[in-house]
Amino acid sequence: MIISCKKYQALGSPKFGTNFRGQGNTFMPYIRGNKNQGASPFIFKNAVRLRFEMTPHESLVWKRINKKQILLQRFRRQHPISTYILDFFCVACKLSIEIDGEWHKNPEQLAYDLKRTAYLNALGITELRFSNQQVERDLDAVIGVIKENVEKCIPPLTPACNV
Repeated sequence: MIISCKKYQALGSPKFGTNFRGQGNTFMPYIRGNKNQGASPFIFKNAVRLRFEMTPHESLVWKRINKKQILLQRFRRQHPISTYILDFFCVACKLSIEIDGEWHKNPEQLAYDLKRTAYLNALGITELRFSNQQVERDLDAVIGVIKENVEKCIPPLTPACNV
């Protein structure tokens, strides 16, 4: 479905701080409760710390997705939800992106990741996982997968639209 510029602006675009249902400035329009799902102050402090201690691979991805570079969608980095901290999160698309290092091959960490993914899926959040090696070898392919998932959640614009 292609919608016109006027209808797109009437629905509200991320550029104007609204979601696509025209509900105004909502932080988590599709998730029950607040945008952080009851994250504790401890989790918030860890998230702030992690923003300053990003891995080199996370930094590579962040440089390509921040400032609404992918279809005008805003991503948050180190976003807390409940007891978890998501590497990157797009609120409008309910899309989480995780960049996994060697530690995630550990059996205990794999079990933790499965539990976390199940929790996020129960909230309606889609989680994309990429290894450090994938980011290193083919960053463009990683960004392409992210873009494909973002395209699924937003209505297409007409070519004449300059939003």
